[in-house]
Amino acid sequence: MRAPPRRRLHAAAASLGLALAALTAGAQPEPPTRPRPHLLGRDRRAPDGRVAPVRPPHPHERSEDGGANPSSSHAHPAGSDYPLRPRAERRREKRAALKERWGDGVLSKPAVRGELRAHAWRLARLARLERLARDAGKTAAVERVQRLRTRENARHQRRMEALSAQGGVE
Repeated sequence: MRAPPRRRLHAAAASLGLALAALTAGAQPEPPTRPRPHLLGRDRRAPDGRVAPVRPPHPHERSEDGGANPSSSHAHPAGSDYPLRPRAERRREKRAALKERWGDGVLSKPAVRGELRAHAWRLARLARLERLARDAGKTAAVERVQRLRTRENARHQRRMEALSAQGGVE
């Protein structure tokens, strides 16, 4: 009686693995053909003297002089210190402005927090679309995204006013 097909397959794979292990038992692994940057020292040289390729800077990294990265395709308003200020600081300032505008009572409501989260997500998507359209040189798409951003801000303003007018009712 023959073994079921699955068992035959497993047996064949196991015997093939054993055969390969026996053939390569004495073989030494070959050294890498390229330098691996994560294993290199500060001068980015491999032990044999080759220089590792330098990766392009991340858009949010600062340049050598401490300024914003000039090669970044992420457009921020002129005079904006967006990449220079820490995220926690920007978040703190934004939260303080929201508290001043709406008050703690309104901001503690779950519906308001959900609206703020949805608004932030939508604005982030629109900002991404605008960056992609600018990079592709599509001025009509950039204008459309700007109109959509205006509509989203107006929608958000109406929704926040409605939620703050509800008082304690959710």
